[in-house]
This record gives sequence, C-alpha cells and structure tokens, in this order.
Amino acid sequence: MARVVAPRELHLFIDDHCLSACASLPLPAADTVTFGPDAVVGMHYSPAMTRRVYVRDFGTGDDCYVRSGDGERQMLEAAGRRPSFADEVYDRLQPGPARAIDIGDVCPRIEYDLTHQWWFPTSTQLRDLMGLEFTGTVCADDPACMRRRLPNLRIEATVVVGDEIWTLPLE
Repeated sequence: MARVVAPRELHLFIDDHCLSACASLPLPAADTVTFGPDAVVGMHYSPAMTRRVYVRDFGTGDDCYVRSGDGERQMLEAAGRRPSFADEVYDRLQPGPARAIDIGDVCPRIEYDLTHQWWFPTSTQLRDLMGLEFTGTVCADDPACMRRRLPNLRIEATVVVGDEIWTLPLE
C-alpha cells in the first residue's frame, strides 16, 4: 500500500479510524494528512517489528524478514518520516517470545504475542517520533475522546494511549 500511495503524492483524510496496516503504511506514506474530529490512529503491527523480534529470538544468521523490515524503514525515510518510528512501535507494544512455525521454506513463519495490543499515539508523538506533518488532531490527545471511542473497537487487552497503559474494556 505504501508503495502505491507515496509516488502519487496523495492527500489522506482520516475522519474515523486508521488502524493497523492503515496506520503503519499509507498514513506515513501520504504526502499530506488531515485528521477529522475524533480520528483514532492505532498502531498494531510493523514489518520492522517482526524482523526485530526474529533477530532477538533467532539471531541474524539469515535474511528472514529483512526485506519487509527494511522496506518499512526505507518507506518511512523516503516519505521524509523517521525510520526510528518502527522502534517506537516495538517499544510500546512489547512483543513477547516468538514461536517458529515450519512452513517448508527457508524462513519459518513466526508468531508472537504483544504485551499491549495497540498503541494510540498522540498528535505530538506522530509529529515528533514519526515526523508526520498534518492538520487536525487525533483522539489520543484527549482522554475523554478515547474513553468515548475505544469501547466501539471491542478490545479486551491492555493498550497504550500516548504513553499511558489502559486496560480494556474500560469500566
């Protein structure tokens, strides 16, 4: 998705939710971004995070997950974003130990659990940590907005809102 969005210099308008792949790929690749009122941005996955988990748990002796992990960092850099943002996602989601699943290929498929299922970054974090320039604000800037919007996502886990850990469902 990011490879399609970036060269077209598209404007991305988020008026509701931009979660998981939307937040990891087209959002940072867009030329310009506008957030509508109460826009929810949630990071749940990162190809670079998977490579980092693989290296942490299985070592660097092969090229498993290099292409996708490096591709994400290259996309961020090419879009004028900070490649280190992938590390911010890793640090907040805190992936657990990986399990290797033999799929009859050189590289196994790996699975891992996340300590926190989602990270909902604030506007400041998107600007400072990702290097994303945009207009509008995100729901994570206002705890009342997040308390109103999070129940609609039907998440039962811990999540990170800004830098705070919240347990869902909210009571």
